[in-house]
Amino acid sequence: RPEPRGGLDGQFYYYSAQDPVLRTPATARSPDNNLRYRRILYPLLAWLLAGGQRALLPYVLMAINVVACTAVAAAAAVAARRAGQTPWLALAVAVFPGVWVSLTRDMTEPLQLALASWGLLLESAVLLFLSSLAKETTAIVQLTEVARNLRAGRMLPAARNLLLTVVLLAWAVAVSVFVQSHTWNLHA
Repeated sequence: RPEPRGGLDGQFYYYSAQDPVLRTPATARSPDNNLRYRRILYPLLAWLLAGGQRALLPYVLMAINVVACTAVAAAAAVAARRAGQTPWLALAVAVFPGVWVSLTRDMTEPLQLALASWGLLLESAVLLFLSSLAKETTAIVQLTEVARNLRAGRMLPAARNLLLTVVLLAWAVAVSVFVQSHTWNLHA
């Protein structure tokens, strides 16, 4: 049962993964603000992979992040190879603590980084959009891709990224309006 006090990000994602479609009112009130619910991809993916079984969620959440951290390093290897460099340069990413610290706290950053990295490598607006559903800061990358594609005269990729950025904005507004989260008084 969510307690009326703050907590770690991973706790909120664990609560959301138990009920990502907010069937019970307690789940909707568990985040300290609706910002975390906008980052629905990580808990929703965990819920789907766990088959909705609560006992599996801690393991699935961790597994998602291990795979995502590994995917970030793999993306770095592909990027190095494309740049004519040795893929061994990806070891710098693979051993960088910033990639792995969020793994231990069950945060959304590994999934966000993996999807954003591969989205940029594959020039996929859909992967960038999914990355933004893991953490909304990828919207900056989406908008950058809009500008980059417009500058290159590639209207269809620019339109895809713009459309999915608008969908992300609509999602954020819908969550702000419909998800009534509990606000913690951190100064009490």
